[in-house]
Amino acid sequence: MSCAKNAYQPSSRDPSCRGKIAESSSPPALDGRRRELGDAHPHYGDTCKFYAEFFEKQAMFSEAASYYDQAAHAYEQSYGADHEETRDARTKADACRSKAADA
Repeated sequence: MSCAKNAYQPSSRDPSCRGKIAESSSPPALDGRRRELGDAHPHYGDTCKFYAEFFEKQAMFSEAASYYDQAAHAYEQSYGADHEETRDARTKADACRSKAADA
């Protein structure tokens, strides 16, 4: 399995792709989503959460925490700090930071 064409493709299970996935500060699709919607839009938050879940499944907890933080920011701007989506993203970010520290 090759990751050269699209290192951000979540279906890629090849461990050698992990470094390539994390090389960029954010995936091209996420950059486009930010330009299109802004970083305070809930759909941008959904996209960040998608990437966070991907990185979490790859045991890349620091990266996952960063994307959960971005999702939480978008949700907080859209829904407020006490909204379920915001709290969930913050909780998951904290859990990923804890896992990263334990690794």
